[in-house]
Amino acid sequence: MRHKWLVLLLLGVMGAASVAGVWRAAYPPVAPFLAPCAFDAQIADAGKERREVAYQVAESSANWRAVVGQQLMERGWTPSDPGVFEAPRAIYLCITSFGVGNVVERAELDGGAREARITVIRWLYWAWPQLIDWR
Repeated sequence: MRHKWLVLLLLGVMGAASVAGVWRAAYPPVAPFLAPCAFDAQIADAGKERREVAYQVAESSANWRAVVGQQLMERGWTPSDPGVFEAPRAIYLCITSFGVGNVVERAELDGGAREARITVIRWLYWAWPQLIDWR
């Protein structure tokens, strides 16, 4: 009887962890894309795999691309073209692997000196067809 409750508890914990993982994958945090002096932030889901983040930046932190780029790199993102923090548009990529596939994320940092427009695109890449030897 004790083992039955232990198995049910273990299944409950695994189910809760799975739901939390799916929720996190479907609704990732927006904080890494916000500059510290951001205000008037607007976040919009622009489709199943696309999220748009727009906000204004205070005059004192007009170099928002470098700040957001540093925050993304601290979280494991890589710039598609290193050293392009000051360009009108910077692109960062992040790939998270999990056994049978990858979650690929692409962030495009666009906008002016005081207006940030960031587009985040996420998609799932299944690797399992390559894991099977079809010969």
